Amino acid sequence: MKKVLLSALALLCGSAYAQDGLYVKPMIGMGSSNLTFRTYNNMPSAVKYYPIKSYTYGLHVGYRLWNWDLSTGIQYLSDGQKYSIVFGAPTVPSLYDSGAITNRYRHLMIPLQVGYLIHVYKGFSIMPQIGAAYSHNMNRKDRMKTQKADSKNTVTDQYFDINYNRSSYFATARLNIEYDLNELLGLNLSGAYYRMLTNFDNPDGYGNFDPRNRVWAVCGEAGVTVYVNKIRFGKGREKK
Repeated sequence: MKKVLLSALALLCGSAYAQDGLYVKPMIGMGSSNLTFRTYNNMPSAVKYYPIKSYTYGLHVGYRLWNWDLSTGIQYLSDGQKYSIVFGAPTVPSLYDSGAITNRYRHLMIPLQVGYLIHVYKGFSIMPQIGAAYSHNMNRKDRMKTQKADSKNTVTDQYFDINYNRSSYFATARLNIEYDLNELLGLNLSGAYYRMLTNFDNPDGYGNFDPRNRVWAVCGEAGVTVYVNKIRFGKGREKK
C-alpha cells in the first residue's frame, strides 16, 4: 500500500524538471488531408476525392499551472484534395488526355487549446489537448497533371472571394508526448487532427448549387518547448 501511495505521489509531482509558467514552442509537421463535400439537398458528391499531403508550421505560446495547459499562437496549415478527370470518349476524341487535378488551400490560423499534462516517468509526459482555431483562408493553388501537360495556377483573390469564405473555424485535437531535456528545454512529438466546422464554400457564388465543403487534416508534428520563466538574463558586468 505504501508503494502504491508513493507511486501516485510521484506521478502527481511529475518529473524533476516539470514547472509551471510561460513557454513558447516552435513546431513543424506534415500529414494527410482531404475534404467532405456535399451538393444539392446535402447529398454526397458523385466525384471521388483523394487525400493529398498536408503541411503545417507555427509558433505556440502557452502557460501551465498545476498541470493544466492553455495555449494560443499563430500557425500555417496547407491542406486540400485531388480528383481524377476524364476527357472525351472512345467515339468522341478529346484535345485533352485524362489526369488529375489537385486543389491545395492555405490557411493562417490562431488556435486556442486547453490540455492536461500527465507525468509518466523521469521527464516523460503525455498531454491531450482539445480546442478550436480561427482561420483566415488565404488562397487556393491548383495543379492539373496529365500525360501531356503539367500546369499550375493560383486562384485570384476575386475568384476566391466569390467562391470561398475568407474566415473559417476549425476544431482541433492533439496528443503530445513530451520529454524535458532540462529545466529550460523540452522536446515535443504530437499527433494532431484539424477539422473545419464551418462551410468553406460561399453559397452566394454557386446560385442554387449550395455546396457544403469542409476540409480536414491529420498531421504528425515535432517541436521544441522553451520555458521562458527559466531563462536567466545576465546582470551585467560588476563595477570595480
